[in-house]
Amino acid sequence: MRRIIAMSALVGIMALCLGCANGPILGWIQATKGPVCLVDLNAKSEAIGRSECIGIIGIGVGDASIDSAVRNGRIKKVNRIESEQFNVLCIFSRYQTVVYGE
Repeated sequence: MRRIIAMSALVGIMALCLGCANGPILGWIQATKGPVCLVDLNAKSEAIGRSECIGIIGIGVGDASIDSAVRNGRIKKVNRIESEQFNVLCIFSRYQTVVYGE
């Protein structure tokens, strides 16, 4: 009986972790960066704007929108957009949107 309860708890924890972060889950700690899109090749990457949201034990707060990152960086023309994810055992997770432009 104890073995069934332990396995059920393990499966439940693993199921929760599958939806905690964007991208692949690479073990206990995940730190990934990646492109979202390329917008304008003519715009220079002089300014950087960031926006983020964080999650602690399933409760997420923040604004990681592209619009918020553009406002934070005071960007007029967007060159490219990237994302950064950080996750520790689905206990703490952070998602950042990074916008480059001028």
